[in-house]
Amino acid sequence: MPAFAFWNTYRLGGGSGEAKRIIIEGVLAQIFDSHQAEFAILCEVTGDVQLGDAPVSRQLYTASRRHGQLAYSAFDDDLSAHDLERADINDFIDVFGQAPHKKGGGKFSRQSKRPVAYAGQAGGTNVFVYHANASAKSSFLVAWVAESLNQDYQGNFIIAGDLNCSPLQFATSIDLCTSTPNYHAHFSAPNGGHTHNAKSGLVSTYDWAIVGANGPKAVNVAAIDFTGIIKQMGFTENPLSDHLPIVVSW
Repeated sequence: MPAFAFWNTYRLGGGSGEAKRIIIEGVLAQIFDSHQAEFAILCEVTGDVQLGDAPVSRQLYTASRRHGQLAYSAFDDDLSAHDLERADINDFIDVFGQAPHKKGGGKFSRQSKRPVAYAGQAGGTNVFVYHANASAKSSFLVAWVAESLNQDYQGNFIIAGDLNCSPLQFATSIDLCTSTPNYHAHFSAPNGGHTHNAKSGLVSTYDWAIVGANGPKAVNVAAIDFTGIIKQMGFTENPLSDHLPIVVSW
């Protein structure tokens, strides 16, 4: 059964230092072992730690205005580096046939703080990840990405990540972008429930997946509570990510 993991590590706290490497490596090892994930993609990574034989590189690092955005890094289940490529997201007018209803223009790179990453195929399905803007623009961007990939890959794709919006918000946005009621029914939006704010209680469903119409029909998204793993390593509550990892399988 194909499976991959995604985790917004949120830098694991600014002062986490060596603990960051130990926590990331331990959580990923547990995910690879217990959930049979073939590879894992991290976002909000920094380049000062090394996992196994692979340094945490800033793959697809991009800058937004004057501030760089922390980007992606990916690992296979033996903690060797997993290659990522920048995915091409078509101009808004080419995707939807009209100008965008949000300010910022019709180029995806002008609207999104981060690129979409292509992680290759798993089980014959094209796998992408995206960390959307943490703003009111998130569902608009996620809808743009989903329909662009839908057209370019004939619906054979999965995109997962910290989408910074809920499945319902995505459904509303893609219906609006396409000017087609119930257009969101072309996609499925599997999720494992609330994943955000793991420090004080899970309050938002931000980390989930979108599956195209010609993608797998039985995709499962499981949110992984890593607090027990952290305690087994001897750490207290800090430093922790405020997002739970997810495992996407089918």
